[in-house]
Amino acid sequence: SKGEVVQGEFKCLDKENRKRQFAYNFTPVLDATKKLSVISFSLLDITATKETEIQLKETEKLLVSIFNAVDIGVCITDQFGRFVNVDQAY
Repeated sequence: SKGEVVQGEFKCLDKENRKRQFAYNFTPVLDATKKLSVISFSLLDITATKETEIQLKETEKLLVSIFNAVDIGVCITDQFGRFVNVDQAY
């Protein structure tokens, strides 16, 4: 009610006891006299996005550990052939 946007995320369990994650946003809407008229509320289910982020992080950790563990030269390049990363053996 102070005219500031409030946003964040929260976790909860659904009725089937599955973890769910949501992003929320409260946005004040002022009238012509700059008085608070209404507060707009939005809620977005971000469960799939968060699960994908976790899987990507785990995959990256695995790839980095493999990259650092092999004793042969490995390099990673971008689409232009520029080196992005190389291991010690390379």
